Amino acid sequence: MKRAVICLLIAIAIVGFCVHAYQQIDSAREQVHAYARLIFAAIEEEDGPAARQTAQALDEYWKKERQNLVIFFRNEELDEVSRAIAKLTAHAAADEFADVDAELRTTIWQVDHIWQGERVRIRSIL
Repeated sequence: MKRAVICLLIAIAIVGFCVHAYQQIDSAREQVHAYARLIFAAIEEEDGPAARQTAQALDEYWKKERQNLVIFFRNEELDEVSRAIAKLTAHAAADEFADVDAELRTTIWQVDHIWQGERVRIRSIL
């Protein structure tokens, strides 16, 4: 009976860890998408200062959030997102709107890729 209880507690701990990791990446994904909408709007209006300010805010948010996410996810994937955001910020500082758009789309794709990898599906459980 003790073994069954221990196994059940371990299973509950693993599920809890997975749910918490999913909530972390889901929250980060939503925030990145919110910043992206603001940057896309600034690009459409060709508003360089707003694009720079929002890109800088995204960079600061990601640096802070990355410290939490590194516990749950592969460091290489998070480094790719960090590099894309750094490029995005540099392009925004130079008012290179086409490059900002491209890097922003890359960043969104990378964050979505991490998020999709964490979604619970029957295949991922088996």
